[in-house]
Amino acid sequence: SMSSRIYIGRLSERASERDVEHFFRGYGRIREIILKNGFGFVEFDSSRDADDAIYDLNGKDLAGDRVILELSRRGPRNRDDWDRGRGGGGGRYGPPTQTRHRLIVENLSTRISWQDLKDMMRNAGEVTYADAHKERRNEGIICFATRSDLKRAIEKYDGKDVNGRRIKLIDDSARDSRSRSRSRSRSRSRRRSHSRSRSRDRRSRSRSRSRSRDRKSRSRSRSKDR
Repeated sequence: SMSSRIYIGRLSERASERDVEHFFRGYGRIREIILKNGFGFVEFDSSRDADDAIYDLNGKDLAGDRVILELSRRGPRNRDDWDRGRGGGGGRYGPPTQTRHRLIVENLSTRISWQDLKDMMRNAGEVTYADAHKERRNEGIICFATRSDLKRAIEKYDGKDVNGRRIKLIDDSARDSRSRSRSRSRSRSRRRSHSRSRSRDRRSRSRSRSRSRDRKSRSRSRSKDR
């Protein structure tokens, strides 16, 4: 299968793991991030996500330097290298820690990113997972470390006006009881990601059509700058 690991060249010494995570945010789930001296690796779940990220982000500014992105045929030789390079960040990029204390946030403004949502919900308790508009527009998911954190979030934020929309918080923990076997939930997410990737195909097709046009106008404007 195609590689889902990206080699990052000309990586600034200043770049932190968090910088890299933010840089690649929105292209799919990140499995691993490794920072070495002046270069690094980031591994996605899917090779298509890696392709998209390279196409959009190659040559862009990451922590003050323009990075070179290439598909990595092979990353570090063994898992130990991965684990060492991760700096003990562990599960942060692995399976996201969706706990059973899970809230669905409805009617969420698209101007609210997952970071905004997470920062807001941190006032209620320890947030272990956050995403926004990933499965559905105007919907977010927040998981808390404890049940009491979740309850506090509902008291504090259910019905609250956030960026012009009253958000609705739904306790999703009950539905997530042990009766739903793990394998069933896994197949559900596979089905979901399948439909997502189908729409991604459509998008990348139209993108490739405009790609050559983009490049022309880009080189034209570049020569004008000079």
